[in-house]
Parts: sequence; C-alpha cells; structure tokens
Amino acid sequence: MFTFEDLQDEVKRRSTRNESGTTFDTAVKNVINTSLFRLSNEALWKTLRRSTSFTTTASTEEFVLAPQISDRFFMWHEKNGYPFVMTYIPEQKFLGLGLTRTDSGTPNSYRMWTNDMVKTQPTAASVISISSSAAADTSIECTVFGIVSGYPDYEVITTDAADGTTASAGSKSFTSVDRFVKSATSTGRITATSNAAAVTVAVIPVGDITAGIIYKKVKIYPVASAAFTMNVYYYKEPYRLVNNGDVHELGQNFDEALILLATAKLNYQQNKDEGDKFFGLYKDEIKVLKKTNIDKIDWFPNLQRANQSRNSIISYANFGANFGPSSSAGIY
Repeated sequence: MFTFEDLQDEVKRRSTRNESGTTFDTAVKNVINTSLFRLSNEALWKTLRRSTSFTTTASTEEFVLAPQISDRFFMWHEKNGYPFVMTYIPEQKFLGLGLTRTDSGTPNSYRMWTNDMVKTQPTAASVISISSSAAADTSIECTVFGIVSGYPDYEVITTDAADGTTASAGSKSFTSVDRFVKSATSTGRITATSNAAAVTVAVIPVGDITAGIIYKKVKIYPVASAAFTMNVYYYKEPYRLVNNGDVHELGQNFDEALILLATAKLNYQQNKDEGDKFFGLYKDEIKVLKKTNIDKIDWFPNLQRANQSRNSIISYANFGANFGPSSSAGIY
C-alpha cells in the first residue's frame, strides 16, 4: 500500500514528468487530500465501515456523536431485550407532529440538525480557556469564533509558553461558540473549556490531521427513562494525510483511483489537456471498484418533504416481540 510519500512521488511522476525542485510539493499534497475526500464520498465503501456506541442519560434529549461520523449512519439498541433499529425522522416533520419533547420511555426514533465545531455550548457567558494534553504544546495559537455581547466576534488564545498543560484563559466572554481551530500541529489534544472548566466546549485531536473538528448531534424520542447502550453503525469520514509515512484508510485497492484523480486535478490546474484523460481513467477505475467494494443497503436517512414519508414514530417492536401481527398472518 502506498504511503503519503509514495502517492506524492507517483502523482508528480505522472503529472509533472518528474520535474525537479519543490515547485509542486504543496499543490501535490493538497490535491491528494482533496481527492481522498472526494473518493471516500463516491460510494458506500466497505473499508470505511465503523461502529461505536454511547450511553444514554435519563431525561437527556441530545447527544454528541464521536468524531469522523459521516451523515451515513444508523442507530440501534437492545433496551427491550432484542435489536431494535431506530427510525430517522427529519426535524421539521417531528416538530410538526406536536409531540412533547420531554416524553420519557424507550427511544424509537432520532433526528439530526446541528453539525458544528462545538461539543457543548457555555452554560452562561464565559471566558474560554485552552490547554493541551502534552506539556510540549507551548505557544500554539488557537482561535475561538462565536457571539460576544450579542455580536459575532473572535479571540486568539495562545497555549501557555512554558507548559502546554497549564490552562491559558482568554479575556472575552462568549455566550456561544461557533468554531474552535488551531494554527499549528500539536503533540497532544487541545481542549477548550468554559465556565471555570466545568464545560468542555471543543477538543482538537493530536497532530495536524485537522485544524478543527465537526461534531454531529442527534436527538432521540422519547428521551430515555434509564441509562443503556445506544449503538451507532456508520461510514467514517477520513482525515487528511500529513506525514510522509501516513496511509489512507480506504485500502490499497484504492491507491490507483486516488492517484488518477489527484493527477487529473493537478493537470487541470496547469491547464493541461491531459486532465480529461486522467479523469476518464479515474471514472473507469471507480466503476471497477464499485463491483466488489460497496454496500447496497436501504437504512440511510433521506431528507424528504413534510408529510412525504409515512414512517411511524411508534411501532409494534417498541412494545416487545409478543405484540403486533405475526409474520405468518401478514399485514393488511
């Protein structure tokens, strides 16, 4: 399997004819990563299947999902003693049903709306403090974007100059936060907190795999009456490649497609006619990959117009295996 360095060398060879120097180094790295993101979204690739779980909390409606979960996922639990797949309902349709959001019981549906760079908002207007899990992360600039005194604002906060694990506080009080990003690679995780460290606003992973991270939130109905495990099966969103020894998560079968797409993009940037040729080869490679590397499933949430779907928010399965029509009797 090609490393990031191998991918760079091959893209250079095909697009620049081994032109010497470092003129194209940054461009090559960028097109490889943008091509990786494009390739990962071309289909439901089996190599990106992942699973995780979280524990529900009684009377809590919204939960933050793990990083790198794409919009292609579903949730299920065994609260009733058997696997039960949660129904996805668009937020607009749910609100139009006139249900009480605080209804308590065994959750049977979920919905999504908020995707942002924040795990939890400040509970009240508060200064933001940052710290790293590694002492070596000194003097790293991080920027907080949000609302201060009712207006959009931002603040640059720098990690402690002597010890990255020592909290460094800003001076502005944010009522809400929109984004939290770092300016350089880090040895440890950088965490932003508010309200005297009582609230974890956001966490940025180690290294330079991403300058910021998107968190997806789900809301369940009814809210859980007790704590239990909620499972999430999803397709992963890959992070960009950074170090020369990095390898992507799609697997070696996808190396050629990644190289072809990156080469096509680089040729297009240089106004080369060969861009069309390499993009055509890329599309042919995708057709071959789809023959053996994709899933064909029907449980992904699809946004629909209001009243278009007839999904029920309560099903027989919610009441147990002994309720509802039997499979032999049929449904009329």
